[in-house]
Amino acid sequence: KEADYTSDSWSTLQTALTNAKNIAADTNATQTQVNAALEGLATAINNLVPNAPDVTNITYVLNTAGTTPYNGSVVVANVPASGMVKVYNVSGKNEIGSGTNKGSQAAAVTVSQLNILANTDYQISITLNGKESNKATKKSQAPATAPALSVKVEKGSKDGMTKATVNVQGLSLKAQVTDTEPIVPNVGDVAPGAAYQSESDLQAKVGQWLAIYEVDSSGKVKTFYKKQLETEEIA
Repeated sequence: KEADYTSDSWSTLQTALTNAKNIAADTNATQTQVNAALEGLATAINNLVPNAPDVTNITYVLNTAGTTPYNGSVVVANVPASGMVKVYNVSGKNEIGSGTNKGSQAAAVTVSQLNILANTDYQISITLNGKESNKATKKSQAPATAPALSVKVEKGSKDGMTKATVNVQGLSLKAQVTDTEPIVPNVGDVAPGAAYQSESDLQAKVGQWLAIYEVDSSGKVKTFYKKQLETEEIA
């Protein structure tokens, strides 16, 4: 459809289509004219150039904390049916990943398992019917470190137990007790651990680390708290 292609290539197609219709309606048209009109129409169709993706439709998901480059993906919204998204490095010469809209309507396409540097320009194109668009350039952004969650840690109700009280009611939480200090996650990382209710007992030992994650409905991190447990915090 018109919205999928550049205005120049679409305009050329409309001119060729109008000419073909006029020739078809002309009872005096020669076979040479008919052949030329059909050839012009076929050429115009073949030369349709897809629109480059709108940069507002391009989103980076960098989902591994504390690494450079990040393990991530590029999501492009409103890709035409059968359209292929190609992601290139900063020079635009090397393709680093691709994905295709296999549906019958425009939809988002995710190109995953990419190594992406933060704050770096990448180039993205759409290929439709064998024709590749111009490349759109968009800078990736480093993921935001999860802000602090306010938590009070104290003895649990039974021996060998601790508990965490989250000051804000109604939050969805996950908790984990580990022997090593947890890495501060980024907003949007998938939270480890198990679902947790504020003030519930957790089995733990002195010197272990307690991590509490506030998560969204998909289990992704919103805020974070960590603390190395002390003697007075274990029953």
